[in-house]
Amino acid sequence: MSDRTTTRTRVLAAVTLIICAGGFAAATGAPARSREDGSDIARLGKVAPELGITLEDGTGAKLSSLVQDRRTIVVFHSPVCGVCAATLPALQPFPSSLRLVMVDVSGNPMAPMRVEPNGPRHVAANKQVVQRLFPFSGLPTIVFLDETGVIRAGLAGSQPTGRIQEALQAFAGGKR
Repeated sequence: MSDRTTTRTRVLAAVTLIICAGGFAAATGAPARSREDGSDIARLGKVAPELGITLEDGTGAKLSSLVQDRRTIVVFHSPVCGVCAATLPALQPFPSSLRLVMVDVSGNPMAPMRVEPNGPRHVAANKQVVQRLFPFSGLPTIVFLDETGVIRAGLAGSQPTGRIQEALQAFAGGKR
């Protein structure tokens, strides 16, 4: 590979990382919290805030309706995010004891899709609302919710496959 091609590849990778990671930075001007006491902001050890989502069939629902007494992994991502595309394969193999909810925050209309009974749920959410309720710093962001909807852990941005798999296995085993 030539020096010019290598430089171009590095610049494109850096721009993609900035766009994806910066997509959730609080630089949008959205308020840092929507309640005066901050009680609806995502925090470790607290119940996840109510987030309005759009289900696969176009109907509205709350994210909490998908937890339903089962440990759930919520992945905030965008189909146009290069870091997401590179990181999300690390979720496989996915522990069968956990539920997977993929939340598209790109703002693009979702293509109709078939819902498999035990497969991941693909939903969409308003990016500005997500930024306000879940003030994390990069995409993808993986949030670990226990059976009661309490946030137990989270990972943001590019992560090594081993770290993601270790976190998934620990969470599936009841740790965290």
